Amino acid sequence: MKVGAGPLSADELRTGIRRTRASLQAFSSANQIKPLYGISNDNTLGAGKTIAIVDAFGASTAEADLQEFSRRNGLPAITSDNFEKLDQKGGTNYPKDDTTKSGGWSLETALDVQSVHLFAPGAKIVLVVCNSADLNDLMEGVQIAQQKADYISMSWGSQEGDWISQFESQFNSPTDSFFASTGDDGFAGGVSYPASSQYVVAVGGTSLYTNPDFSLSSEQGWPGSGGGCSAYTQALPGQVATAGYSSLGCNNNKALPDVSSLADPSSGIPIVLSQSDQCDSPPCFFIVGGTSLAAPLTAARAAIRGAQVTPAYIYSSNPPIVFRDVTEGNNGGKDCQNGLDLVTGRGSWIGSL
Repeated sequence: MKVGAGPLSADELRTGIRRTRASLQAFSSANQIKPLYGISNDNTLGAGKTIAIVDAFGASTAEADLQEFSRRNGLPAITSDNFEKLDQKGGTNYPKDDTTKSGGWSLETALDVQSVHLFAPGAKIVLVVCNSADLNDLMEGVQIAQQKADYISMSWGSQEGDWISQFESQFNSPTDSFFASTGDDGFAGGVSYPASSQYVVAVGGTSLYTNPDFSLSSEQGWPGSGGGCSAYTQALPGQVATAGYSSLGCNNNKALPDVSSLADPSSGIPIVLSQSDQCDSPPCFFIVGGTSLAAPLTAARAAIRGAQVTPAYIYSSNPPIVFRDVTEGNNGGKDCQNGLDLVTGRGSWIGSL
C-alpha cells in the first residue's frame, strides 16, 4: 500500500485535479476508474458472490468508512446482508486497532474493502481481521475466509523461501480463487509469497495516464510493482507457452505477476479513513495506491465473472479474458514488453466481463 496526497477535504475531491495534457492525476471520484477497465456503473455487479478480505488488526472503523465511501460514490448501502466482519477464528473477538501513525493496517483495510465494493458493488464482503501481521495469523484468517467466500484477496506477503511448501495445500482448492499483491518495492523487493504460489493469482501494479477528462491516455508499468521469477514454484505449462515467457529467464519457474491493475498512488483513488492521526474531523479522504489496490480490484473483477479464476484460468489456451498488454514502463529492474513480463504479467483485465 502506498499513499499519495491526503487527507483531502470534500471540496478538494469535488474539484479534483486537472491537467492540460495527459498525465498522472489522482481521481477525484473513485468511479472514474471504472470505464478505464471496462466496468459499468451497474450496482448489481457481483450479486450472489462473496469476496473475503484478510487483513491484520481490528480496523474498528472499516464498516463506517465503507458506508461513507458507498454514499459518496453512489454504491449500495452497507448492511448485515452485504458486509460481515470476523476475527481469525471466525468469531467476533476482534483484535485491537493498529495504532501506526497515519493509519497503518487500518488504512490498508479501508483500501481493500472499498476497492472491492467499488468494482463489485453487488457482492457480499467478508472482512477477516487477524491478531497480527504474522504470516501464521494471516493464514489462519485465510482458512476462515475460505469457509465464507469463493474469492479471497490478500494485500500482503512475505519474501518467499523453502518454507512455502507448508502452505501450498491450503491454496489448492477446487472452488476458491485467491489473489495476492506482488509488493510495492519494485524488482528489488524480490518475490513475495503467497503471490508466488502456483494456486494464487499474483497481481502487480500499473500507472494510469489520463486526459483532462479522465479518459485513458495510456497505462504503463508502475515502478513499485513487485515481480520476478520464483525460486520455488514451477511455472504452469500455460504460462510457459505464453508469448514473452521465454525471454524472462525464469527457467520454467513461475513468473510474477500474472496480471496487473491500477497501483500508482499518483493516479490513485480517494479512500475514506476516519481512524488516523491526520484526520481531525471525519470523514477524511486519502489518495491511496499500491498493489494493495490492484489485488482487491482484480478479486472483485473475478467475482463479477463468477468463474473460479486461478493462474491456470489466466493462462488457459483460450481464456475468456481480454487483456490490455502493458508494454511501457518498468519496475526498477525489468522493463515491460510485448506479452508476458515481470512488471505487469499479461497486463490489465479489460473488455467483456
